[in-house]
Amino acid sequence: MLIVHVVRYWPTLTETFVRDEIADLAVDLAGRAEVVVLALGDRGDPHAPPAELEGVRVIHRPTRWGWVSAAPILTWGMALVARGWFSARFGRARRQGREARGEALRRGEPPPSQKTVDRTDLWLAARLARADCVHVHFAGEAAVRVRDACVRAGTPFSVSVHAVDLFRPHPRLADVLRDAAWVRTICEAHVARLQAVVRRDVAVIRCGVERPMRALAATAAPVVLAVGRNVPKKGFALLVDAARELPGEVEVRIVSDLAEPASGAGNVPGARIVHLGMRPHADVLARIAGARVLCVPSVVAPDGDADGIPVVILEALAAGVPVVASAISGIPEVVDDAVGWLVPPGDMQALVAALRHVLDDPAEAARRGARGPDRLRARGFDRATRRAALAEQFIHAGTR
Repeated sequence: MLIVHVVRYWPTLTETFVRDEIADLAVDLAGRAEVVVLALGDRGDPHAPPAELEGVRVIHRPTRWGWVSAAPILTWGMALVARGWFSARFGRARRQGREARGEALRRGEPPPSQKTVDRTDLWLAARLARADCVHVHFAGEAAVRVRDACVRAGTPFSVSVHAVDLFRPHPRLADVLRDAAWVRTICEAHVARLQAVVRRDVAVIRCGVERPMRALAATAAPVVLAVGRNVPKKGFALLVDAARELPGEVEVRIVSDLAEPASGAGNVPGARIVHLGMRPHADVLARIAGARVLCVPSVVAPDGDADGIPVVILEALAAGVPVVASAISGIPEVVDDAVGWLVPPGDMQALVAALRHVLDDPAEAARRGARGPDRLRARGFDRATRRAALAEQFIHAGTR
């Protein structure tokens, strides 16, 4: 059985959950399936992990002169596209296309869009034609290309919906969801939104992390840690404002590509803010274990984007570190007052109050953090639960 994963970027620093899932699948299905990654691009992240994974073949989309050596593959892709065109023009796909357009008009929606085929589409069509299962992470541009290529090649595909692809959706999200063999998302909060786009079953398979044998005690040092890319939904601007309301002995450390203020700009009352830049994943885990609390001040961005369940929350709970987080999207499915503090998104005073509680009562913070590993296991956020569920899905898909 050949299982192909398609990703927009590979490797990338902040999508460790994708890399872990693919690595686990290769181990779980060793001897029964070949696992291949098709990467459409490279983000060029500093500290990104190695591109290669043991037991996984990684194929990058050609660039520049690489397209010349890919000519045979593109020729095969052209043949597949031509076959798909004739089927759409004269066969059953034509009738299905008319029905889809009719349904769209009855719903008052524009008909499914017709997209110009480019060389990436030809390359994908050829690469995916021999696959038994195709899976794409994030229902964005890569998923649309996969959907079109698989329809042309007659290959089943599935999709994992995470967050940005749901809250800032691609115009053809409905096409992807409708035609996928199965759809997976990471939290219950997303299911209703997906079913509002297309009425179909959606599997909830959570991201998962390793649980330590025991929880690590929270440090006595008054350190608040925040981790994530510098995008509006992460709420880092809110955290910087909140830091001014915290005691001066507190240190707020931000692991992000967030720009450090110009010299002198940080000389304001309150906590000391330390910008650490982007860091390797192992370094981030070590910094989590050394923090009093992980702060995830997520907000809904002006363009509608929002967090799902940031994996850094799971990593903190696995390390026995409590979490202060916004009650947004799927975050309340893992964080509550047993393992941390939830605050209304965008409410700076509530954020300050929760952080002060953590800092003023380190014993209570440690008690809540110590419950983190059990919380992950009880609610299915551990790596073993996730890998068993995904392996079952792929085995089922490959035997249909």
